[in-house]
Amino acid sequence: MKKTVAIFDMDGTLVDSMYQWGRIAANVLFGFGYQMTDEDAREVKRLGFYRCPSYLIEKYALPCTDKQFIDRGYEIMLEQYRSFVMMRPGAKEYLIGLKQKGVRVAVLTASAGCFVEVMIRKFGLEGLIDASFSAHDLEMEKSKPAIYEMLFEHYGCKGEDCVMFEDSAYALQVAKTLGVYGVGIADPAQPTRREKLLAAADYFADTYEELAAAPLF
Repeated sequence: MKKTVAIFDMDGTLVDSMYQWGRIAANVLFGFGYQMTDEDAREVKRLGFYRCPSYLIEKYALPCTDKQFIDRGYEIMLEQYRSFVMMRPGAKEYLIGLKQKGVRVAVLTASAGCFVEVMIRKFGLEGLIDASFSAHDLEMEKSKPAIYEMLFEHYGCKGEDCVMFEDSAYALQVAKTLGVYGVGIADPAQPTRREKLLAAADYFADTYEELAAAPLF
């Protein structure tokens, strides 16, 4: 069956931003005058950025709410996206190739939609990406089927019509239960994910140059 929809994760897949995301909670904490400890770093990694504020606020008696902590992080991260984050090598060229084949392209990200908008403008992706779905903005999770089913409804397609490009094994595993063909893309910033990603993916690549030669569409 010919695939007609390409679904791309953003952070770590289309853009090299995972180093910056890994530092964001520490940067916010530093703004309050505290240095993150190794213990803090382990707990923040376990919780993730959106669930770690409560832990840090309680531990350091920070004068802010969870939302204010996250908002400060957004301000810092938006500047990181604008100034430092770059696309993965070959990613834009790959999107251009999909456009030429008539493949429809969606971004499905756990991050806020404002970051997707910055990336689209910064790298001139208008016309290459025709829809984006932010799990954060929609108050949904990439670890559950609902957001994928919303995407299918938007495109009037089924999972079997889609190829998903991801650097996270859990997202590929969920999508696979819905019939989506999963492509794992290795993120050099997260080498510990490689083994699980290899196991979850139907196809695996280290670079977009490798993908360009693969008959996925």
